[in-house]
Amino acid sequence: MDNKILNYEEEKEVGINFIKRRIKLEDEEFNMIEFEKLEELNALYIVLPLKGGFGIIVGNDGELLYANSSVSFERHIEEFKKGRRTPQD
Repeated sequence: MDNKILNYEEEKEVGINFIKRRIKLEDEEFNMIEFEKLEELNALYIVLPLKGGFGIIVGNDGELLYANSSVSFERHIEEFKKGRRTPQD
């Protein structure tokens, strides 16, 4: 991504675009997605809180880290803080 700092809506858009490109969801599942701002990380947490769901942390730099439901929230944050990211292409 470029050096632009994203706002909440832009972070949300990055996450939703990733989901649409990489994850096959039914409309019902898509409507269950939740969003939570992680102020301490300057990031947005996007989660589908179902068995077989996922979590995505989108930083304000537009980079993100995807994790399936087997990864705990704490571990997901830990890996994001370490700089681990998911390729978006």
